[in-house]
Amino acid sequence: MGSHIVAAATRRGWRVVAAGRDDAASWTGTSWDLIINANGQASRFRADQDPWCDFEASVVPVYRSLFDYKYGEYILVSTVDVYGQPDSGEATREDTPVDLLALRPYGFHRRLAEIAVMRRRPAGGSSGWPR
Repeated sequence: MGSHIVAAATRRGWRVVAAGRDDAASWTGTSWDLIINANGQASRFRADQDPWCDFEASVVPVYRSLFDYKYGEYILVSTVDVYGQPDSGEATREDTPVDLLALRPYGFHRRLAEIAVMRRRPAGGSSGWPR
């Protein structure tokens, strides 16, 4: 997914820096107009087998990136699994309520990452975090 985003942005003439798991820390403290985060492992099966490993791969890096970089806008690429019934078009509409307790680990962890992004505001704005 990330490589496709990089290719599309580059074709449009954007200056793009792709940071992966191995080099993301080297960019700590840098400023960006836009961050598109396509992080996360994409295996429901692995998440069911090892929820802790999935949490560390899907939630922790997203959460960390919200504080490690300065940015104007932040986009998180997520999954329909946050709606609990990924095979149902009606159940995956963006206005569908999410039942956190009914989600499998993969969808739950991606939803946690989404919530963290929703609560965090750009560096120049006010934070959504309680004081």
